[in-house]
Amino acid sequence: MTNWQVIYTKPKQEARASEHLGNQDVEVYFPKITLEKIVRGELKDTEEPLFPRYLFVKIPQHVSWTSVRSSRGVMDFVKFGSRIAEVQNELINTLENAVSENQKCSYGDVPESGEKVLITEGEFAGLEGVFQQRESESRCFVLLEFLGRYNRVKMELSRLKKAG
Repeated sequence: MTNWQVIYTKPKQEARASEHLGNQDVEVYFPKITLEKIVRGELKDTEEPLFPRYLFVKIPQHVSWTSVRSSRGVMDFVKFGSRIAEVQNELINTLENAVSENQKCSYGDVPESGEKVLITEGEFAGLEGVFQQRESESRCFVLLEFLGRYNRVKMELSRLKKAG
């Protein structure tokens, strides 16, 4: 069985490249995940590429590599020197299983403003702080006390958990 090759696409054109490659009988794997994001002040589900600008393809023998590379939305193959990057079938199977099991990624249990939080990762791991506000769907501001005064620190939401 042949391995998968990796395609690098033009910005935000993964779906276009996937469609055009599929029209040429190329097997395409385009992993996407559903995220909860803040859009115009509201929490909404959005589907995004798991690997922005990358597609995995299996090219049949009757399809020219040149036609794949010149398909709409495709920049080029991912290469290491002059060798085209390959991914084993087992890794693609593992990815497919992981994406199908985790249908939705969420920052669901976000602390309220003023709530105590514990930092679980990074340079401040183990410290407690006060959650101040969310900056984006994945980042926030936390107040940390240093030398008797509070300092505002920006960090990833994934590094926090509610204290207590």
